[in-house]
Amino acid sequence: MHRTGHKFSWDGFFLPINQVAVCIPPFLVGYQLDYALWNKGERVAEEATKIREGAPHRWFGSEWLPVSEDSARWFNQPLVLPPGLHPAYEKLKSVSDTQRRLAGLTPEADWAVFESQQR
Repeated sequence: MHRTGHKFSWDGFFLPINQVAVCIPPFLVGYQLDYALWNKGERVAEEATKIREGAPHRWFGSEWLPVSEDSARWFNQPLVLPPGLHPAYEKLKSVSDTQRRLAGLTPEADWAVFESQQR
């Protein structure tokens, strides 16, 4: 770009629109190849399982990535629901627990608390 007379400054810092078509496709192809050939879906599913369990783990099992401790994060805490949803929650929970018992599984833990119970 220097040889064509383009001066580098803040207003020319970003790629011109015609260069986006040249730079983006390799990343898109690489992402699709990773997903199709090198088990990206399994890696993402395994990471999601680790996050749901709340156990300390390294991101995607890499030793150079930081340790993540997700047990205290908002997505591993019970939902806070308004008291008006208490009957619907109890009904849903009883149906779910019955189906889990019939399938030979243990009933799931409470995944919601109500505003009246927090005070």
